[in-house]
Amino acid sequence: MNQNGIVTFREELERVMGRYHDFLGDEAQRLCREYSIPTGKNLQADLAAIADEGRLLKIGIVGRVKSGKSSLLNALLFDGQSILPKAATPMTAALTTLSHGDTPSAEVEFFTQEDFENIKAQYEEYNRQRDDLYRKFLAQGRQRQTRSRKSPEELAKSKAYREMRAKVELSAAHEQYTKMDATRLSIRTLEEKRLLKFDRISDLGDKLDDYVGAKGKYMPFTKSVNLRLSQEKLKDIEIVDTPGLNDPVQSREARTQEHLNQCDVVLILSPSGQFLNDVDLELMDRITSKEGIHELFVVAAQADTQLFGHLKDENDGQLDRVLDSLTGVLGDQLNKVITNLKESNPEVGNTYDQLLEGQSKIIYSSGMCESLKQLFGQRGEWDEGMRHAWGSLLAGYPDYFSDADENLSRISLNKLSNISAIQNIVAKVRAKKDDIIQKRQTKYVDAKRQSLRALKDGLLAFADERQSEIEGTDIEKIKAQREALEKALYNASADIKWGYEESVDNLSRSLAEEFRRKIEGEKKSTESDIDQGKEMRMRTERWGFFWLFKREVSYPTIRTGAVSHSLSKFSEELVYSITKTVEDKKGDWRTDLIRDMAKILRDNFGDESLEASMIRRVIRDAISSISIPKFEYKSRMPDSLKPQGVLEDDAAEEFIDKAKNYLDNLSRELSRKANEYPKVLAARMKEVRLDDQLLKKIEKELTTLEESIEKKEMELRRISRLKGELKKMEVNP
Repeated sequence: MNQNGIVTFREELERVMGRYHDFLGDEAQRLCREYSIPTGKNLQADLAAIADEGRLLKIGIVGRVKSGKSSLLNALLFDGQSILPKAATPMTAALTTLSHGDTPSAEVEFFTQEDFENIKAQYEEYNRQRDDLYRKFLAQGRQRQTRSRKSPEELAKSKAYREMRAKVELSAAHEQYTKMDATRLSIRTLEEKRLLKFDRISDLGDKLDDYVGAKGKYMPFTKSVNLRLSQEKLKDIEIVDTPGLNDPVQSREARTQEHLNQCDVVLILSPSGQFLNDVDLELMDRITSKEGIHELFVVAAQADTQLFGHLKDENDGQLDRVLDSLTGVLGDQLNKVITNLKESNPEVGNTYDQLLEGQSKIIYSSGMCESLKQLFGQRGEWDEGMRHAWGSLLAGYPDYFSDADENLSRISLNKLSNISAIQNIVAKVRAKKDDIIQKRQTKYVDAKRQSLRALKDGLLAFADERQSEIEGTDIEKIKAQREALEKALYNASADIKWGYEESVDNLSRSLAEEFRRKIEGEKKSTESDIDQGKEMRMRTERWGFFWLFKREVSYPTIRTGAVSHSLSKFSEELVYSITKTVEDKKGDWRTDLIRDMAKILRDNFGDESLEASMIRRVIRDAISSISIPKFEYKSRMPDSLKPQGVLEDDAAEEFIDKAKNYLDNLSRELSRKANEYPKVLAARMKEVRLDDQLLKKIEKELTTLEESIEKKEMELRRISRLKGELKKMEVNP
């Protein structure tokens, strides 16, 4: 469909309605409301918004520390140069976005004073709980008087620290604050954001090291980094490199989750040697299902480290066969992990189903090999890790790698880096995104085309009705109808008032019952999701003399991302469902009321000479203009229930209790709002005097008709011109 065609058609209709405003005014407004038709200017803006919306291709990178994220991004964007610093621990991994900019820059955002106070409060809570545990274990140790090389104080301290490690959120905050305190910097002296400028990409790494490097001066205070680089590869792309788990700052964790939910494709990086372990699954907990594009792929990073041992022996050292076998093994592991995850955590739904396609969703990769390829002729720039990797490849695969044969080595390194496979994924998702945007535009254009045609047809039908009324009525008849009108409306007013109020009461009761049913159903479903997110695991505990005794104990865990998503879904989808129910029932209510009012007027007028088309039009216009209040509700999930990875033991139980309490409170609040809304709706709608409105509109119609009859010939010619102009108009295909 030609987009410009519907905009032009809408603008032509606007001009016609403007020229004949005194004739079409009320009916044109009613039709535009009924068919939700925007102005030509707004129609053009809507089309532009659809075209621009999400035009930027967003790519999310999810992976644990030392999974090869920095190497992959350096390979993808910087031809293998070590531009982006490697994070040493989860605490040094800031949220990083990379996008295109004509002027290269790096914007560093520091934690706010509020963030700092939250971290400090959790740090102090960690110390309080650790000290309580220390005193408890010390008292127990002195009572038992067990033999040990360590003193009771040392044993109690060790046990307290071990217990606190399970409280991951508090432990993370303790580590973060400790690093902050060690810098001797005050957060009050740091501006909220700092812009770093650099002339060459090669200078970027040194600039960033102070802020995100493992030993960076400002690293503990860095919340996020937004890089804008003049790289052609970044045009129309935004890459989101997510930080580690157990972020003690909920505002950053919430932003990380929001970024991932907006991504078109998410690459889950996992080292080939420790493929998809528990940490990877905890990180994947941030990924939720999303309408539209949300392609998931697993990148088996550091593939060069897995080319030896039995894989090499079983495939006679043939590199292609080894890589095929590696992909097969990883594919089997992926299917097993996702299948087990779905069985043990049904609340994940179909979020990861696309990964069950196996090998088609796995890309092996080696950022190290891309760096070796790009810097093959510059051995002096190789670091120790690169030299070690090259030595292993030379010794293990001499037929594919050689110091003397650069061409052979580059071909083999390129095969191992496999960066082209990731670039192909980006290209395919981009094409799919463009196709989805095009389909969205086409769907919108088709809907508005139908609405505009309905508007045109409605205006023509109105012109035909008015022409028939003018031609078939004379002044004396109208005067007689006007006299009969007052008496008829007086007789009908009680029936109109009673019928209208009864219809409002029926609407109110129907909405209240539907709201109750929806809230109860959604609450039960969400409670089930929370319970299913809880999992019992086993661990070994030791005690006694030299820790000689051991036992298996169970402990609870909770995937906080899945629970948080279920709570958000409960609120958002329930409000959407209630709002849609209101809209649907409003439509049915109007249709039924128009029918009932038409019957009352026909029964009371008992005058067939009063034009039926006029009665229908007046009733339709009066009822469609009745304002029905919207149902509105917004909830804010507390920071303590936002995703925090996988929690264990007391932290898991505490999170579950908070989730259920929040759900109970939210359900009560929504129920209160849902009970209140139908009452408010009924009270406001009963303020409308429908009989008065009908009287005024019929009088206006008869006055207009009377004026038209007095200048009959001129008015009929004008209607004829209007109909001719409307009939000539058409939407271009």
